[in-house]
Amino acid sequence: PCWHPDGDRLLLAHGARGEAAIYDAADGHAVRVYRGHTGFVIDATIDPAGARGASSAVDSSVRIFELETGRLLERTVGLPMAGSAIAFGPAGRLLSYTSNEHFLLDASPGASLAEIANLARASRQEELRLHADGKHFWIRDAEQRIRLFDLDAAAEGARAMARPVLPQD
Repeated sequence: PCWHPDGDRLLLAHGARGEAAIYDAADGHAVRVYRGHTGFVIDATIDPAGARGASSAVDSSVRIFELETGRLLERTVGLPMAGSAIAFGPAGRLLSYTSNEHFLLDASPGASLAEIANLARASRQEELRLHADGKHFWIRDAEQRIRLFDLDAAAEGARAMARPVLPQD
C-alpha cells in the first residue's frame, strides 16, 4: 500500500484481480480502479506530486498511469518478476524496481521507462528506495541492514550502479 501525499487516499495492488485501486481513507470506497495488467499485480506506488501511480505485475510489466483519470502514460515489459517492488524517487523522475535485480527506470514524462542502470541483487535483499537528495539510493536486506549507494555510475552513463559508499554490514 502507498499513501497519496494528501494523506486522504491509499493506493493498493489487488493481486489476483490484475488491478490496482485508490481508496478514500475516510470511508474506504474505491475512488478509481486501474486495470490493464494481465497477471497478478505485485506492487503499486504514487509519485511525490500525487499525480501519477505505478504498478508492477507478474505479466513482467510496469505501468505508469494518471491517478485522476486512470489513463496509461507509460508501460514497459520484460522485467524479471521475482518478488518485485517499485517506488518513485523524490522528484518523481526515477522509478526503482526491485526483483532478482535492482533497476532504476527513467519515469520522466515521455521517457518510456527506459532503464538507466541496474545492480545485481545479492541474496536476502528486500527493497531499493531512492534517497530524498536524488544522488543516492539505499537497499534494505532481510536482517534490516541498510546499504547506501551513490548514483554516480548512472550519471556518468555507466549501466551498472556503483558499489556501496557506506556499507552498514
